[in-house]
Amino acid sequence: MKTLNQILFFTLFMGFAAFGQQESEIKSDGIVFPRLTTYPASPTLGQVIYYDTNTRFEYWDGASWQAFTSGGGTADLIEDGVDNDTYVKAIENGATDKIEIDVEGENPVTIYNDQLFINRTANLSTTEAFGIRKEVTSAAFGGMFMETNGDPSSKPYYGFGINGIVHSWIYHDGASDEVRIYNSGERLSLSNTGFLKINNVYTLPNVDGTPNQYLQTNGNGTASWADAPVSNLIEDSDGDTKVEAINGASDYINMEVEGATGSLEIKSVGSGDIAIEFLNSTNSDNIIIGEGAGEDIGTSANNNIFIGTIAGNKTTTGDDNIYIGRSAGALNILGTRNTFVGRRAGYQNTENDNTFIGNRAGTNSMNSRESVFVGSSAGETAEGINNTAIGFEAAELIDLGEDNVFLGHLTGKNSSDGDENVGIGAQSLFNVGDGSENVALGYSALKNTGSSGATSLTASGNVGAGFEAGLNNDSGYDNTFIGFRSGYNNTTGNNNVYNGYQSGYTNTTALYNVMIGSGTGRNASGSYNSYLGHDAGRNNDGDNNVFLGHEAGMNAPNVSNTLVISNDKDKELIYGEFNNDKVGINSTTMNAHLHIKQTSAGTNTITFENDASGGN
Repeated sequence: MKTLNQILFFTLFMGFAAFGQQESEIKSDGIVFPRLTTYPASPTLGQVIYYDTNTRFEYWDGASWQAFTSGGGTADLIEDGVDNDTYVKAIENGATDKIEIDVEGENPVTIYNDQLFINRTANLSTTEAFGIRKEVTSAAFGGMFMETNGDPSSKPYYGFGINGIVHSWIYHDGASDEVRIYNSGERLSLSNTGFLKINNVYTLPNVDGTPNQYLQTNGNGTASWADAPVSNLIEDSDGDTKVEAINGASDYINMEVEGATGSLEIKSVGSGDIAIEFLNSTNSDNIIIGEGAGEDIGTSANNNIFIGTIAGNKTTTGDDNIYIGRSAGALNILGTRNTFVGRRAGYQNTENDNTFIGNRAGTNSMNSRESVFVGSSAGETAEGINNTAIGFEAAELIDLGEDNVFLGHLTGKNSSDGDENVGIGAQSLFNVGDGSENVALGYSALKNTGSSGATSLTASGNVGAGFEAGLNNDSGYDNTFIGFRSGYNNTTGNNNVYNGYQSGYTNTTALYNVMIGSGTGRNASGSYNSYLGHDAGRNNDGDNNVFLGHEAGMNAPNVSNTLVISNDKDKELIYGEFNNDKVGINSTTMNAHLHIKQTSAGTNTITFENDASGGN
């Protein structure tokens, strides 16, 4: 490549022939080169111009226009001019122009628009602005020093700023030989002996303590390790709140709060067993755990256990109560001998001798006493006394009813003011309402008794035993239904006895029937009937009948005042008409008060035998 000196020499000795074409001019203070914005069409070798478009001098090398450099090289390159292994190079690369500085074939410096890297050419992170790399072997150090020169008390530092504002820095204080971190004040310093000072206020020790030591301050900025004081007592500044470990025949821990006469004692009562005991010289043996629990307890309240948020909150003088669960017994002020376990169990109760166990069991039962409700929402609204309800929502809506027993899921749920009912089985006596003195045994037995709001004079005195026995009995009373779905559709009928599988099944309003046997009177609707035997009177709708025997009167669909004794639906051995005073043997058509029909060939015979001596 041509240097500027070579071009000038060539130009002078050529008599400026090349420049004459473009009006070059030699003056006493220099040479005026043509200033062009378009390259000459037919340049000659060595012709020099100032190319205004590129704002530089260029010469024609016989093949293309070349820019001048100093010392040798291209316009974007400065080399050592000997072996060219040391250079500075400007590289055009669109938006990522850069400058490379190379020394003896290495590439120690690369400069971008806003990034500088030493001994590497690229960033490690897109947010990196400055980076240095040192080639090391084994476990050698590699890094960078910030050095000040002159005063040994100087402070070399690395600082951090944002948007032209200084925020913090790390520096070495030459005077104290400490490394410090500054962030709106001296925040942390580390001495050359390993002491760490925080906020320039107190100094941490530079050695570890021994087991169980704690860190203490002398109040003048120095912290040190110290042995924990040997004491069996922890107390506040005025000594009225304390925890004390007491050694004796039986070691225990005693706690006292604000000088209260009562205290908590924790002691061992055997291998692996711990007892927690509340000691109280005025109101004895109360155990209260939970926010707001027993908050109003008075000095005369004794032997109570309140566990749960606001459990027993309003109790003042009540004794021997156990309230466990959030809001359990919260409003009971004077009650005694109550056991309420479960969320809101016995919440509003004010009485005595109750046991309510389950979520919301007896929760609104304000005046109930001597009652037992076990199960979620069991006896929730009870106001009566001496009731027992066990099961989910058993007797949930009972009001003033007394002396009732309901056992089973939803049993007696809608009981209201009825008394002396016994319901055993899921949903038995479900709607008993004001009905009283009913006994239901079995799933849904007497389920709908009292469902229409029957008074205490009706829907009472019924007995239902069996799956869905008397299921739809509403206002019927004094009925006995025993067997699977016996009396199933009875609604208002009363004084009936149905005993057997589906006996009296469809009869709804009948009165004073006695039907004993599977299927007896199943499809019947009459009253004052007595049926005994399987399917006896099964389809009869009449009244005042007596059917005795297997299938007796089964085919008599609509007769009344009739006697049938038989063991076959197609043959009546004895048939009678009570309203006509007639009886037939082997005959249903009587021509006399006693009609006997011979059913086989032979002598018509009636024999009267008297086994007494001398009789005929």
